[in-house]
Amino acid sequence: MSPRPRRAFAYARQSVGSDEGIKQQRKALRKYAKRNRWEIVAEYADNDVSASRDRGDGTGWAQMLAGLAAGEASAVLCTEPSRLMRRLRDLVDLRDTGARLIATRKGLDSGTSGGGWMWSQLVVMAEHEIEQKEERRVPFARERHKAGHPTPGEPPYGYAWISAKDRGKKGRRWRVVPSEAAVVRWAFLRAAWEVERGPVDGAPVPNLAAMCRALNAKDRHTRSGAVWRSATLRRMLVNPVYAGLLQPRREDRLTLETSTGRERRGAETFDPADGTPGLWDALVTVETVTALRSALLDPRRTRNGGNVARRWPLSGLATCSTCSVPVRSGVDRQRKRVYRCPAGHLTRSGPLLDEFARALAIWRLSQPDAHGLVRPADGTDLDALDRERVDLTGRRDRLVDALAEGVLTREEIGPRLDDVRARLADLEERWGRAVKPSPLSGLLGADDVAARWDALPATAQHAALGALLRVQLEPVGKGVRARTFDDLAGSVLVEWVESDAVEQAARAHHERAQAAWLAGEFPTLSDALDATEDDWQTYPTRLPVPTPADLASIVPRFVGGLGDDTRGTLGAALSRAEPTTEP
Repeated sequence: MSPRPRRAFAYARQSVGSDEGIKQQRKALRKYAKRNRWEIVAEYADNDVSASRDRGDGTGWAQMLAGLAAGEASAVLCTEPSRLMRRLRDLVDLRDTGARLIATRKGLDSGTSGGGWMWSQLVVMAEHEIEQKEERRVPFARERHKAGHPTPGEPPYGYAWISAKDRGKKGRRWRVVPSEAAVVRWAFLRAAWEVERGPVDGAPVPNLAAMCRALNAKDRHTRSGAVWRSATLRRMLVNPVYAGLLQPRREDRLTLETSTGRERRGAETFDPADGTPGLWDALVTVETVTALRSALLDPRRTRNGGNVARRWPLSGLATCSTCSVPVRSGVDRQRKRVYRCPAGHLTRSGPLLDEFARALAIWRLSQPDAHGLVRPADGTDLDALDRERVDLTGRRDRLVDALAEGVLTREEIGPRLDDVRARLADLEERWGRAVKPSPLSGLLGADDVAARWDALPATAQHAALGALLRVQLEPVGKGVRARTFDDLAGSVLVEWVESDAVEQAARAHHERAQAAWLAGEFPTLSDALDATEDDWQTYPTRLPVPTPADLASIVPRFVGGLGDDTRGTLGAALSRAEPTTEP
């Protein structure tokens, strides 16, 4: 009976974007595995990926490390050490998994005597070679820039890269592509003419959307074959490269921030005044580019009139559970509004989450301890103000009930009711002066929290949510539809930002437990915290996050326009929220 093959991963890598080298490496590794009785349980490849810097989570390298850590294989096969790694840090990561490293062409095997030492030496030499190349690259790049040559990479639309053998005496790197250059010239001239002419019928100048429609109607597509879009055309029209100007080196650039408060990157940061003449043919004049930049980079030109306030409550506030990065708002392929992780880990229905956040906020602000969410500015007793508010609202409600039951007439109630309302208004003013500036100040003490919340602009709602809760979104899987609040259970994690009383109690509990642990009363801090749990119960408790079923009874009161038939859950009541297909 022949011995069972040993399990190994095959890894191939190259720094250039061609499949040929990867195919050759894989073929060589398969032959080696068959000849030496290795079972390749998985093949990993990184094409156009450098081993001189960190390789991201989505690379074959990262997936291979995860597989080794899970015990799926005991060895890694590669053709040469440089294909696998070029840094000592990567060697340490591999050694931590306990994997055996085999370079088939070099005959290096870390499982043999002296093999591990040779691997270390070769990686050290590769890392030293990288440092030497970097030392040579920097002065070469500086001289190349002084000569007017662009940095390597794909040229902008309108130009093509010239191979080394065809560059001539001046060494020009770019040549003009006539068909693309015609589009570039037309776009610049048309846009400049519109700017000089001025707006017509309120349309923006230049009208990028109309220009894109004209180009697409003539089948003049981008280099990748895609249709022209306003954002693509805009990037081209603000780029001084088309005026024959070379952008300053990365080391010399400064980040440009416009009056909108946003950083602008790429061509937008390239001020023509900072450019130097480049060794390629200009397609337009510097004056044309400068005029278009003034028009297109004007912050008043943005779609929302320069208003960069938050339009959607959870944008930038809720985070992705996978990468902890704040989610952004956008639209999916069906033009439905969604919240999306910038790294692509999840996409969730926007309207449904907004309604859920609204209901949670109103519920929290209606709790008895809500006034503790803000701090007094001048030592005012907020508890006393809150008791006064409860007393006044109780009086007002009793007066209204007396009128409804016929106990008192409208003439008898009118003066008393006006007095109560005036005192409530005065109380609200005193409350606003008594607390430190907070997004919640205008909401606490309100008679109708829901109405006050709905009257706030989106920016204020966003700030208030940030002061109330923390939200973490989980991916729900491709094709899963979240139609109701019940569907959000387990995939939307909410944590309250606690009131001062709760936070102070929590800190005090932790300090007492820590003191007892340091005094030797308990072997671990965890034991001390557990033992003093009863003491903690005498302090204000943390509010639980209500489930959809817990909130069901307040849906008719707090979620307007939903009717009285809640059918036992918020989810049923909020079926009007627009669903979306989750990726």
